Order: sequence, then structure tokens, then C-alpha cells
Amino acid sequence: IPGDVAVLKGGQQMLAVVRAVGNDEARLYDLSSLQVVRRWPLPAEPSTVGVSPDERRALVGLRYEASRLLDLADATAGGGSRPAPQVAWYGTPARFFPDNRRALAIPEFTGRRPAIIDTATGRHVATLYPPPRGWLGPRAYVSPDGRHVGFVGSNQLHVYEQIGRES
Repeated sequence: IPGDVAVLKGGQQMLAVVRAVGNDEARLYDLSSLQVVRRWPLPAEPSTVGVSPDERRALVGLRYEASRLLDLADATAGGGSRPAPQVAWYGTPARFFPDNRRALAIPEFTGRRPAIIDTATGRHVATLYPPPRGWLGPRAYVSPDGRHVGFVGSNQLHVYEQIGRES
């Protein structure tokens, strides 16, 4: 069963997360030939995919376990896949920052906090906490310069500003 997809290379390729019992994976398709170019085996139930602006990295959301970071530039068979540092089901595709490294991962469950992950190193570099009685909904935006993150939900707007080089 196809899950989320991302179109790459100006419409020439498509990265799809596929749920097939016992054979969950991410697949990179060449759209002119409709052939699978690469496959990344996934542990279980992929649901979302977010791709960096330079199309070198992807963050695949999985249900009930650590999501996976894919290195789309690693051409080795099955290579370029590792767990993301935060264990949460990301029900919303990751939002990448313009630096092509950092990604905003938004957990589906309200008890978890959104995190900024360095997808090159796999490090969890920041956690975004809501104000008291606030909720950070799934609608998140990264500013074009990467210095601000905004969340909209429950008639609230929360804006965060970058305070450190990596955050």
C-alpha cells in the first residue's frame, strides 16, 4: 500500500514509502520508465516522508518506533539508512531547513515535543516546548532563512527563534 510520496529531480523521480506486510520499504522510482531505481528496507509501517531542499536526505516517519534517516546520495545497495534520534511516530512529513541538514520532526502524539534533528550527523539538536497550556499543532513552518519556526493550531500561533548555531 503506498503511503506518502515526494517528487524529486524536477519530476523525473519519486520517493515513495510503501506498506506491504513483511516488506515495508522506501522506493525511488524513475518516472519516465516507471522502474524502481533503489530500495531501502524499513522496520515497520512507514507513513510519511520529508526530503531536504537539495534532495540528498529524507526523513521517513514510522509508526511506533524510531523513524529513519535516508541518505539519498548513498548509491550502495540498501545503504544510507539509519534510525532517527527521537523515538516517535511522525504523522506529519518532516520540514527541512534551508541548510539541507536540519529537519523539524513533529510527533503525532501531544505528549511528545517537536524536535530539530541534524540529518547529516543524526543528532537531536533541539526540542521545542509549547508555552503553558499551549499545544504545538502539526501545521509547522520553517522560515526561508531558517532562523524561525512557526506552529499554528488551536487558534494559537507560536514562533521560535534560532538562538544557537545548530538549533
